[in-house]
Amino acid sequence: MHKVLISAILLALSAPILAAGDAARGEKLAAEGYCYTCHGDKGVAPSRNAPSLAGQSPSYLVKVLKEYKVGTLRLDNKSLGMIAITQPMTEEDMADLAAFYAAQTRPASGAASRGAPPASAIACGTCHNAATGAPGMGGTAPGLAGMSALYIKRQLHAYKTGKRSDAMMGGMMGALTEAQIDEIAAYYSSQ
Repeated sequence: MHKVLISAILLALSAPILAAGDAARGEKLAAEGYCYTCHGDKGVAPSRNAPSLAGQSPSYLVKVLKEYKVGTLRLDNKSLGMIAITQPMTEEDMADLAAFYAAQTRPASGAASRGAPPASAIACGTCHNAATGAPGMGGTAPGLAGMSALYIKRQLHAYKTGKRSDAMMGGMMGALTEAQIDEIAAYYSSQ
């Protein structure tokens, strides 16, 4: 547990400081880039296969866009579209898109709250806001509330198998069983 906490603190301290983006320009870029097709017109994904971006922290969104642009975030064929979309983006474009999505209202899950987190999800609360599912660690960890259980499971499997690279997440996921991954996904998707 101490290793996780130390890693979380170091990650938060090493996060790049971003210039504030222009949300109005970001909304225009989102419309022109057809982001709404997968992520919804206000950042709430219409599909359980795509993440909702509404209410995410700008620093996390920019980080992920940069990972797609350089090709380090490639989980499956769904990633190919994001890799292509991010190629012409400038850092200003990324900051503006992130500002737009961060300003949107986080989606509600539509499910009854599951109350206290299951034992398998307690360590997750160190970085992800376990009480509300909002972004954690000063915005370096994504908010999970409103994401579909299917999407969360796909991401957890990507960390477990090494398709998605993060030392802290990979280490934590390696020890989880399939049943524990199901519990975590169900808990966070119900917030």
